[in-house]
Amino acid sequence: MKTKFVFKSVIAISVLLAFIFIPIRAYVVFYPVEENGESVLIPITQEGAEFSILYTHSIHLSDVLETYRITTDKEIEQTSLTYEDTSIGMPGNSTGNERFSQTEDGKYMISNMHRIFPEIYLRVGQVAANHRIVLGGKKYEMTHFFREGTLIKIQVQKLSLYKIWKGVTLDG
Repeated sequence: MKTKFVFKSVIAISVLLAFIFIPIRAYVVFYPVEENGESVLIPITQEGAEFSILYTHSIHLSDVLETYRITTDKEIEQTSLTYEDTSIGMPGNSTGNERFSQTEDGKYMISNMHRIFPEIYLRVGQVAANHRIVLGGKKYEMTHFFREGTLIKIQVQKLSLYKIWKGVTLDG
């Protein structure tokens, strides 16, 4: 009798641990590389889910919006770049099948981009950058989650419930 109870308990604990620690759901993960800290998690709710990174260009002090989508291979694809000035540090045209245009509000846009990244490294700006994550029309300042100057890695990962509980989830 006692053996059955121990056996069932071991099975139940094993199933519970597997449920907690086995990766189950894909997220775009922003996490600090050089120091310990919480990760920022964006759940991937559908194929082709999108997010953007908005920042202030350090020279012309105007906003730049980089838009990304998640590929079926769970990589990050840059799809567009929108900015206000074509001077130092910003492109004045597009390449290949990309499309360079001007938006209705006078900004420049490169669309039809298909630049694939397995991961992106980004150092959270210390001076003027004011990096923000844009998701579902909401903007989240990266300095709310990471110290200025922090090197973060952005990539798609399947996470376990344990890892999800440890991070800060943005739902847009």
